[in-house]
Amino acid sequence: MLESIKIRTRPVLMTAFAVSVGMLPVAEGSAIGLERLAPLGAVAIGGLVIGTLMTLIFIPVGFVWLVGEKLVVGE
Repeated sequence: MLESIKIRTRPVLMTAFAVSVGMLPVAEGSAIGLERLAPLGAVAIGGLVIGTLMTLIFIPVGFVWLVGEKLVVGE
């Protein structure tokens, strides 16, 4: 579990950051013709943030809570 956290944290954060930055022009509605898609961009960025938090925090914590810390650490 601890080794997987070290391996998976960076790619998950980099992907979420890259997509969020890419969606900023859509969320701002700054490009011509994208004014109608601004709510979609905001929802996409919010979903990425929530999904990233679920992947990196809530799911591992829930796993440790359900399985137990001894199995996760390997004792």
